[in-house]
Amino acid sequence: MLLPGASIGDGARVRDSIVAGSVGAGASLLSCVVGSTATIAEGLELTGARVPDPTA
Repeated sequence: MLLPGASIGDGARVRDSIVAGSVGAGASLLSCVVGSTATIAEGLELTGARVPDPTA
């Protein structure tokens, strides 16, 4: 699910995730939650992540 204000780079793959922030080109997200202040780097692959990490 892409929330208002989310940005997804060219070739990024987002599956079963909630995105409010920015996902770089070629990144891959599976079962992730990306907050509005988060930026996922180009080409990064994440599974089951919460960004930013709420426990940090």
